[in-house]
Amino acid sequence: MIEAGNGVEALALLEQNPVDLALLDIHMPQIDGLTFLAELCRRPSMAQLPVIMVSSDTGAEQIARASELGAKASVGKPFRLDALRQAITAATSGNVAVG
Repeated sequence: MIEAGNGVEALALLEQNPVDLALLDIHMPQIDGLTFLAELCRRPSMAQLPVIMVSSDTGAEQIARASELGAKASVGKPFRLDALRQAITAATSGNVAVG
């Protein structure tokens, strides 16, 4: 598991440390989560990374945009552990889930 303090740092860390899944907030310093998702799509080495949005911003427009950009699931904060588990299962099985 790796942790980044902002979106720019996260992109750099992912270049050096491939992971199986990313948990991503919509609101992050330097670049927001939606911009981060768009950048992932432009990088062949990361384009297929399953991403779960974990955010207090659960507006339908934000969630729809995240899904369009490739997020596999979304969980609102504060989240229940079972909701996160379901999102992880969905994201890693190729399904899409919003909780």
